[in-house]
Amino acid sequence: MSAPQISTRILELSRTFAAPREKVFRAWTEAEELARWFSPTDDYSAVVPQLELRVGGTWRLEMHHKGGAVHKLFGVYREISRPEKLAFTWRWESNADSEETLVTVEFRSVGNSTEVALTHEGFAGDEERGKHIHGWTGCFDRFARTYNSQALPDSLWAELEQESQTTRKLLERIPDDKLSWRPHAKSFTLGQLALHIAAAPGAVASAAVHDAFEVPSEPQAEGTSRAAILAEFSRGLGQAKEALATMDDARVFANFTATKDGKPLMVFPRIGFLRSIMLNHLYHHRGQLTVYLRLLDVLVPSVYGPSADENPWDSSAEIK
Repeated sequence: MSAPQISTRILELSRTFAAPREKVFRAWTEAEELARWFSPTDDYSAVVPQLELRVGGTWRLEMHHKGGAVHKLFGVYREISRPEKLAFTWRWESNADSEETLVTVEFRSVGNSTEVALTHEGFAGDEERGKHIHGWTGCFDRFARTYNSQALPDSLWAELEQESQTTRKLLERIPDDKLSWRPHAKSFTLGQLALHIAAAPGAVASAAVHDAFEVPSEPQAEGTSRAAILAEFSRGLGQAKEALATMDDARVFANFTATKDGKPLMVFPRIGFLRSIMLNHLYHHRGQLTVYLRLLDVLVPSVYGPSADENPWDSSAEIK
């Protein structure tokens, strides 16, 4: 008996995408993201019923054609080096005669973009290789349409980062011995308001990553110290940056649902949620905080212009 012949037919494909490497890597390794782009044409939609991201873990994917046909494939992860490289086996579950092949994907940072270099090897013949060239090219095209445009998420982060400087100045003025003070019996305490401001950006942006958000019913917690509130603010900004980095313009414009006890309250574009709650809502409460500080006789910093205590446009002025 002759030894089995190992195919040397290899498919190589490379494309550079206008997205950071970590975001591109997540798009290949998170089921929800993978389903957004992994199909050869817009006539298909993808479903990822299984994705065990570990060496030896199994992945399964289904491509559903609008005409009713379903193509299923699966494989096992052979190498995971985040965010530089992935290697996994590939086999068509819907084709009993298909052979197992190997896919290796390398992710290389090119400034703020990412080069994706794909190698698919082990094809039994040129015909199979040709079909997969067509399929992978279509997948890469859909990936580009899905992830290349990030203008809106980037602009949201740029505004939040810029405004965070003023927000931090206000939080730094909070007196530790007045955290339980409130201007009215129905108002938040100073500690509650400050912690709400500190946590909001990260909590809202993280919620927007998903398709639905359950409106919380728990009472607002109170910050235990100025240092703890500032630490939460820094942590929340990091959360917001990471969450926004997973989005593109199409995702930002897609519908988002707010629910209460599992029932829809409203459905609106995700951009509306981010703009209204992550940004405008934050500015509203930040304005409240300036009033709290004034009532406590704390020096109020400049926000968008001079305050009674600080004038950023007058280099000779001193804080009173």
